[in-house]
Amino acid sequence: MKVLFVNAADTTRHVSSANTAIYPNLGLLTLMSALAQRILTHELGYLDGTVYGNGTIREFITENASSLKALCFSVLTANYGASIELARVAKTQNPNIITIFGNDHFSALAERIMRYQPLVDFGFYGNDVVEGFTAFIVDFLAGQELSLETYPGLVYRTPGTIHRNTERPDEYSRLPLVDYSLMGDCCRTR
Repeated sequence: MKVLFVNAADTTRHVSSANTAIYPNLGLLTLMSALAQRILTHELGYLDGTVYGNGTIREFITENASSLKALCFSVLTANYGASIELARVAKTQNPNIITIFGNDHFSALAERIMRYQPLVDFGFYGNDVVEGFTAFIVDFLAGQELSLETYPGLVYRTPGTIHRNTERPDEYSRLPLVDYSLMGDCCRTR
């Protein structure tokens, strides 16, 4: 598996019914569904902390860190701390893993997170980022040089500057239907 999508469970400091009420995470599944049209589905995995708990996610990351290329987190305020901790586990095991954050908490605080949280390599803000995210991951996995300014919705750093590309609202009519079968692929291998 190369790309793992993670919806961490809430931290003990922040408990919200919002995160547990959104299983499965449709934002992550939409990103996965778009990506599955461009790469092999066995290269994608989905783990949800609201179902499996963060301990299972931590264990999976630890056991599979050498084959993971990217960890993609859906971040609400309630699970931000847990997501950062899982990113720390991944980067300790394999510093070459890239971490990508998105969803409401990241969208609201993108510049601050990118400025002060070195464990977050990239982020996507807003809702109209599916095509930009998909192109970014496909190019990254192919080893292509990334022209970061070309991916809609991408937030990234250059020395001393945080960049935030505009979204693409016109992508809405081109989005794929959600492929719910992608939810189970990760854990079938366990």
